[in-house]
Amino acid sequence: MNSKTILGLSFAAIFAVSMIATQTASAESDYLDITKAKLVEKKNHVNMHIKVAGNINDGIDPITNEGFFGYAALTDDFSGVLAVTYHEPIVDSAEQPGWHAHVVDLTTTTSCGSGLAVASASFDEPGHTSVTRNNVVVNQVSPDDVGNFSGVFASFELTIESGEVCVNPVDFFS
Repeated sequence: MNSKTILGLSFAAIFAVSMIATQTASAESDYLDITKAKLVEKKNHVNMHIKVAGNINDGIDPITNEGFFGYAALTDDFSGVLAVTYHEPIVDSAEQPGWHAHVVDLTTTTSCGSGLAVASASFDEPGHTSVTRNNVVVNQVSPDDVGNFSGVFASFELTIESGEVCVNPVDFFS
């Protein structure tokens, strides 16, 4: 092969990769775009349902199975937040690997760029979690386990910064 052929093949490969990366980048954000959300409070339990624009599994690396994101029904004071998370390979729940719910207390901090960090999280899952292509559902959560809901739902990414588990909101729905 001569240098012109190699250069031409290199440009073709770069173009193909950039087209795939552009499509992936636009598809990747869809899994964090909340299109519908509701919290149904019954006499003895709470159910949460969140629907997103894209495929939730787009947030999970198909090779390593890693992903660090979730969805939540926020509370008035950020305590008793009902959150559904995926954060493999970090294990912090009896229900892992995979999707699971927590009742989380958040705190404000300057260690995180978003200003929000996890202060504490339940180890046992508070209800029954189901995640499908674009739906997140948690059923049968005891109202005693969660806080006073604000009517606002959020999608978020998780990062570790200065030893804190940071919650980085991406989208809000009310």
